[in-house]
Amino acid sequence: MRRIIVRFHHLVNWIKGIGINRPKVLLEIFISIGFVTYLTYQQTKISKQQLAISEQQQKIVDFDHKISVYEHSARFNFTTVSDQQDSLGNCLTEGIIIENKGYPIKDCSIDIYTFVEIQIDSVVGSELRKIKTVIIPIELYFTIGAITNDEKGVLAAYTQTYNCKKYFAVQHEFQKHIETYYWTMRKFHLVEIGYLDFLDKRDTTYLSDYQHRANLGIMQNEAKQLLRIYKEFDRLSIYNFNYNLLKRIVHYSYWNSYPFILRPGILLNSNKS
Repeated sequence: MRRIIVRFHHLVNWIKGIGINRPKVLLEIFISIGFVTYLTYQQTKISKQQLAISEQQQKIVDFDHKISVYEHSARFNFTTVSDQQDSLGNCLTEGIIIENKGYPIKDCSIDIYTFVEIQIDSVVGSELRKIKTVIIPIELYFTIGAITNDEKGVLAAYTQTYNCKKYFAVQHEFQKHIETYYWTMRKFHLVEIGYLDFLDKRDTTYLSDYQHRANLGIMQNEAKQLLRIYKEFDRLSIYNFNYNLLKRIVHYSYWNSYPFILRPGILLNSNKS
């Protein structure tokens, strides 16, 4: 109490001068201070609650926006199908179907790029080690077909006679030779879809079954890297697709220290086997 009197001595002297009951005045002052403090606390509490409500409302708005975007977004997919099979059930002719299972689109353009990835493995001691991977762009794999011009559903379908037969013939040939026994060949496709969305904004989507991607998703930078390989480097026609040529291409890539891409054009006119 003494400390309070010293701190507020001017107020205490004033109270003495006018003859007011000191305990009563001090009690009223403390009550006033407590009431102001309580009001400040309640206002702060209300402000925090209002902020929390505002943040929750913003989350709801964002969620509604995501739902709206999803409902108005195209959802592309492609599947490869076996159009022809031999007596053993092996694929002879492969087709591809591109679909939109989402919101309708307009002014659609579709390009399909096919690649072959050859992984070179070697036995070192008792271990099978990956030595190098070569990616070769393949052209004329799908040539027969068209875009449907539909806004939803099947957008395009393509095929090529005996494209798969040529591919599997070379793949089986790899297993017949000791030199290439541990080579692994995989075929994959990159689909580029250009279109106008529901806002008439031009957009581009990429799909790929490279390395068995979930939902065919591929990052744009990965897609552009594959497009650069396809457009800037010589392509191998499916009609020239054979074991000896692929072996020379891989050897050329290996001994010339290419990291994963090459220009096989130097070899296409070669008569060496």
